[in-house]
Amino acid sequence: MLVKMKIALLSDDVINKIAAGEVIENPASVVKELVDNAIDAKAQRIEIEIQAGGQQLIKVEDDGCGMDSSDLALCLLRHATSKITDIDDLDALETMGFRGEALAAIASVSKVDIRTSRSNLGHRLMAEGGRVSPMEPCARNPGTSIEVRSLFFNTPARRKFLKSPQANATQVMRAVQSMALSEPRIAFVLRSQGQVLLSVDASDWKTRIQAVLGSDLSEKGVWLEQKNLSGWLGDPVDARFTRLGQHFFVNRRPIFSPLISRAVREAYGTRLQEGSHPMIVLYLEHNPEEFDVNVHPQKKEVRFQDEGKLFCFVRDSIQRAFVPGNLPSFSDNISFEPAPFLKHRDPWDEPFQENAAQPVSVQGVLWDKEVEGRALAVVGSYLLAERGSDVLLVDLREALQQKVLKKGSLQTLMVPVRLTLTAEESLRMNELIARCAEVGMDVQVIGPRQLSCDAVPEWLDPAMAAVFFEAIQEDIGREMPLGETIRRLSQTAFRRPTIAEAEALWKSGLMREVKLLAADLEKLFLRRQ
Repeated sequence: MLVKMKIALLSDDVINKIAAGEVIENPASVVKELVDNAIDAKAQRIEIEIQAGGQQLIKVEDDGCGMDSSDLALCLLRHATSKITDIDDLDALETMGFRGEALAAIASVSKVDIRTSRSNLGHRLMAEGGRVSPMEPCARNPGTSIEVRSLFFNTPARRKFLKSPQANATQVMRAVQSMALSEPRIAFVLRSQGQVLLSVDASDWKTRIQAVLGSDLSEKGVWLEQKNLSGWLGDPVDARFTRLGQHFFVNRRPIFSPLISRAVREAYGTRLQEGSHPMIVLYLEHNPEEFDVNVHPQKKEVRFQDEGKLFCFVRDSIQRAFVPGNLPSFSDNISFEPAPFLKHRDPWDEPFQENAAQPVSVQGVLWDKEVEGRALAVVGSYLLAERGSDVLLVDLREALQQKVLKKGSLQTLMVPVRLTLTAEESLRMNELIARCAEVGMDVQVIGPRQLSCDAVPEWLDPAMAAVFFEAIQEDIGREMPLGETIRRLSQTAFRRPTIAEAEALWKSGLMREVKLLAADLEKLFLRRQ
């Protein structure tokens, strides 16, 4: 049956809510948009306050130039902005915000109260769910304060998918840290539930990095200072297994850039453990006409005109910072085309397949009783065994994973593992200690944001203690359950069992095993039957 549908114009309310979905993901994105406006208003001090992770209240107050009554009347309309006037302005943007959608989008899904002034006379404008109330006078020093309450109160589907208040507060903290690093000349204060999470005064960029990241981290790194590129290169020892510790700025704009991240990884080279990423802060000065920031609704990503030259410039600069004067620059005469990024595939995410393009076909058998046989060798997390004339391959992973949550003996580390937390990570220090205790790791607090792991359970490979410790900490920030961390690292972090231990596991319960048929082995060795 053919259904005829008429084309109709969407209402302003629906349009604004759709725009809010593109611009506003969570409380952190609201904070970012409001702070961007405060930075563009030439503020010298910006104070942010949140309650319930920002879902209940977000308040951003600045001492910038403020707005007069005519500007205030337009600020909640879509595509109303003071940052650009025509299309050519997009090619030379020097402001943080420019789309003119943020305030309208925020006001459509929350209750907004704006107070602003350019002199001694202030004005106040309130909106609820996109409905704007009449403007009224108010007392206000020069500057602007914006309160955003009950975020997503009129869009239950969006509110349902918000993370916990603690996770949202962590995201806000991370966003404010990034903006504080981008603007050393501005003082920032962040409070949550009345508690000060971050407070930094106006300073130079080196002092700001030390204040935001902590002097204990920054003192161990290398300072990079050259034309068009400066920053701090973290010690490889403090490298993380996610890119959350990397901050990149182009003309003071915080960005996410896989290209620059790859250049950093290549510059560090063998200094880094496989799969790890250094903590780093990089400030890049670039011609505004040679990159485009108008490729993402939230301005997270930029597109560079000559990615190859930029890649080589960043890579060579970092290499020379580690080995001053010994490495020539090839940035001007080498063209680099970055290879496409390949998404990592976890082999444990794939379902078990009996004939997964293997040269040998196998027969899967799942035993539910005491098994007879003899262990031959342990290969990774597999046991090679025999039963009669059959050769078997037994998967030990599930049994190893079950051992993790059973309390057992500890092994003391010859060199304790130290972990220095960033300010937002320290908000979940107690949860980290509790999770480590759950799997039998002995973790102690040795400083304001420093933890030490002195002993680990017998099932963990001591060489992987640091990786496991850090993985637990990072998965807390992503709200990943402990079981998922264990499953993800079961292939690499577990201590290789002895033949006796593997045989005991095999004979103790349900094990997945495959039988290698003699006929298939003959084919494998290219023998005629």
